[in-house]
Amino acid sequence: MSDSSRPSTERTGKTIFGFDFGKSRIGIAVGQSMTGSVKSVGKVSAKNFQPDWPGIDRLVEIWEPEEMVVGVPSQPEQSTATINNEVRNFARQLNERFNLSVQFINEELSTQEAMHRLASSETPISAQKRKLKRDRAAAEVILETWLNFQTHNANFEKGSK
Repeated sequence: MSDSSRPSTERTGKTIFGFDFGKSRIGIAVGQSMTGSVKSVGKVSAKNFQPDWPGIDRLVEIWEPEEMVVGVPSQPEQSTATINNEVRNFARQLNERFNLSVQFINEELSTQEAMHRLASSETPISAQKRKLKRDRAAAEVILETWLNFQTHNANFEKGSK
């Protein structure tokens, strides 16, 4: 887990968590619905898809999200079916544990986009460090995608009235 410093208490919009769920690691990002800004708040370990709940609890306590977004694989292949079931189970547990709305978004290519961003960052980092930061960056991509989708839909609805 990393950067758990609390943002300023001045709030505008909703604070939203984004999760990149995996078998051994879960990347977590936080975003603001009003500004569309997103940043990684760290990652927690998982063991055979079982999350480090105390680690997630600490981040939720610090950031006080009002909604959560979980990336879900879109491929219906057999290898993805197990992951898809585990992701949905994780989302259900988030909802039950924190009593917050949990949304899904297609995470297709989020890891590739995260690796591309890390590889082309202004500060060069080794392939090994990129791999360590991958889950956190993928959580950012997942949450950015969801926030952009929400903004696009809101703008579309305004334009159709």
